[in-house]
Amino acid sequence: MRRLIIKNFFCGLKLKSKGFIGPIGDDLPSLIPLVFALIIFFYSFTFAWNIYDERNSIFSDSVDVFNVAHAMRGSSYISGFEDFQENCSKARSIKRVNFRVGLLELSSNPLAEGGEHFAGFGRDVSDDFFDPPDSEKFECSNSSDDIPPLYSLRFFPVALQRDYGEGNDRHFFVKPMLLVVITWQ
Repeated sequence: MRRLIIKNFFCGLKLKSKGFIGPIGDDLPSLIPLVFALIIFFYSFTFAWNIYDERNSIFSDSVDVFNVAHAMRGSSYISGFEDFQENCSKARSIKRVNFRVGLLELSSNPLAEGGEHFAGFGRDVSDDFFDPPDSEKFECSNSSDDIPPLYSLRFFPVALQRDYGEGNDRHFFVKPMLLVVITWQ
């Protein structure tokens, strides 16, 4: 009986029949398009994920720039050099971007000499930061490196309280200024 079962089993396989490759071999022509479609799907998914990740990184960098600006601006009213330095210590806690921040005086004629348009600023704008004779330069940075060729430059209006003395009297006035935020990676 045992021999009969084994004989029937092997006779059912038909080992000598031509054209029979096996269960996977018969399905191979239908597996090739399926594998090709899976490759295209995962490539497209990876490509879309990389674009999303890149744009998310750019957005995070922009958020960090505005966080630095918000920390430096405060309420857009800077009551003096000590207030500026206090805001600077808050901004230095943001470690993801390198920055240099300072105040620029608003001139009465912001146009280029002889031109009709705003002259703008470049990487050397930090040379023009507000430097009154009675206190230190209004500048803040979290990096001692020079500003690289690729940087971001943003301007924000602020008011700076200044004071002066006439004899024994102390007077103060509020001066409109530009808060310049230069950031880079």
